[in-house]
Amino acid sequence: MRIAVFSAKPYDRTFLARANTAGRHSLSFFDARLTEDTAPLAKGFDGVCA
Repeated sequence: MRIAVFSAKPYDRTFLARANTAGRHSLSFFDARLTEDTAPLAKGFDGVCA
């Protein structure tokens, strides 16, 4: 599953990468908050974490 992670802080990246050690998910991290303007960045992803 491809997941877009918005407002990703360093500790979020570390935690989620450790939780995904099996590599079942493809995580893409964005520093930006999820807003109406940044929502198009999530196009093509199966899930969003905000």
